[in-house]
Amino acid sequence: MLRKLRIVPRFVGVVVGGWALSTAIIFGFLYSSVLQMMDDAERRELASIFENVQASIIAQGNAAQALSALVAGMPDVQQAMAAGDR
Repeated sequence: MLRKLRIVPRFVGVVVGGWALSTAIIFGFLYSSVLQMMDDAERRELASIFENVQASIIAQGNAAQALSALVAGMPDVQQAMAAGDR
């Protein structure tokens, strides 16, 4: 069947087929690269959010400790605690 075609249609078919194949291969590589970049960016963003939340929890813990030390240092509170009145 291909022998009955003239050289120009065969050549055009080979060129178009090669173009389509190379385009598909390049698109596949680009698609996987974009997905990898998106995954990396998402991981970096989640790590940043995690660090911010962790720092906020630590800061709130430190503030709670400072406030409890402040309250424990008040004479009225010391007297109430000594009397067993919580």
